Amino acid sequence: MGCAISKLGDSSLLSLCKERKELIMAATDCSYALASSHILYLRALLDVADALSQFVDEGAVSSVDLPQN
Repeated sequence: MGCAISKLGDSSLLSLCKERKELIMAATDCSYALASSHILYLRALLDVADALSQFVDEGAVSSVDLPQN
């Protein structure tokens, strides 16, 4: 049963149905936004891991090049 078929006498029920529909759509949008944020966060973690790995690799090369007394 859709909103177009509903009678005008059921205005309180109809408004409740529309309000629930809007809330469900808003919750869905928030869920998509949260998933997108998680993806961005995981990509940032991968970038940090790559930067740390590069830092450690360069540090290992620098420590090998040091002359020993």
